[in-house]
Amino acid sequence: MPWTWTSELPDWSHLPELAVHLISRKVKSIVDYVRFRAVCSSWRSASPPKPSHLPPQLPWLMIHDITTIKEGITLFYDLWESKMHKLHLPEIVNMWCLASCHGWLLLTTTSGQEVFLLNPLTRARIQLPPFNTEFKYLDNDRDAPFYDCIHLSVNKLTFSTDLTDPNCLIMVFYQKMIMIQICRVGEPRWTVVTSGPLHSYEIIQDATYYNGRLYLLYDEAMQIVDLNKPEERIVCTLDPKLQNFRMRFLEGKSGVYVVITHSSIEEDEVDSAAHNTKYDIKKTRKPKMELYQFQEQSLKLKQITDTNNTAIFCGWRDFFLAVCSYDWDSVDYVGGNYIDAPGSNYHICSTKMDSGKSEVLCDLDAGHFIESLMWFQPSFH
Repeated sequence: MPWTWTSELPDWSHLPELAVHLISRKVKSIVDYVRFRAVCSSWRSASPPKPSHLPPQLPWLMIHDITTIKEGITLFYDLWESKMHKLHLPEIVNMWCLASCHGWLLLTTTSGQEVFLLNPLTRARIQLPPFNTEFKYLDNDRDAPFYDCIHLSVNKLTFSTDLTDPNCLIMVFYQKMIMIQICRVGEPRWTVVTSGPLHSYEIIQDATYYNGRLYLLYDEAMQIVDLNKPEERIVCTLDPKLQNFRMRFLEGKSGVYVVITHSSIEEDEVDSAAHNTKYDIKKTRKPKMELYQFQEQSLKLKQITDTNNTAIFCGWRDFFLAVCSYDWDSVDYVGGNYIDAPGSNYHICSTKMDSGKSEVLCDLDAGHFIESLMWFQPSFH
């Protein structure tokens, strides 16, 4: 029988429900998953709205555009697809976006009276205590300073567990301040953790949470605070060789990791016709990044030399986020790199952690962007 061409397309909506479900589990991009569920009603019913199989996503760069922010439209640049997404979020109008964590944004008013978490993808919202009310103190240290609008200096947000857990701790860290605020969903006010008497004169450079403990990073030391025994604090002096560099905690990996950034002066040979010589020496400053893991037994930082399975994203206010490159091995700039989006240059750069060699991944149309570019890791949960 001769073959005949037909213009009719196959009806994929009648695939067995089990087959659709199995296929959906092969999708690892959150954007592709949304498209998958949008094919038809039968596919949507066969695939859960909040799947558990998706790996941690490549971050999107959250961009505030003056021309659209008043209309509640926020821009997100997607590295995976190299395109800009526009999300209509009326909740952000007249609000400050202070930080992000696991797919949630921390939003507040200038006065600090209204504070809540927002998931831009699901539009779920979680109300938090106001920032402008009296605090409770974890260790009875009431000497912590308080300034008007201090909450606008928040630069990091983290959760102890999933937000659905009633015991989940929500923590906000302040940029170059001497306190941290903690609360649970439904509590009327924040609990404050201060530096304590040993480091009351020092500014906390960064802070993170892991396994029931807060880790506070100073210029020359690290302090560990057990939230169940806040009066018992462990102080670890950092190696003098590391004390002169900029140090920040790395989010997104299991354990306590520290990123140290510095720059080195390197000499390159270049043609120099002006000097009638074959070569001239050009000195350039190249950024370098080193990754360390905190060893709980020895209370020391140990350098991680093999970073090929890790991509580090550097964002606004020195926030560092790690993504496992095994989940995204088809992206050639993920693995052994750190990806930076400097607010004043409006482009995304990828830099090798070992050599400091950089390349521009994309140039953003600056237009009317506000400088506070923030990495946001999309999630349904």
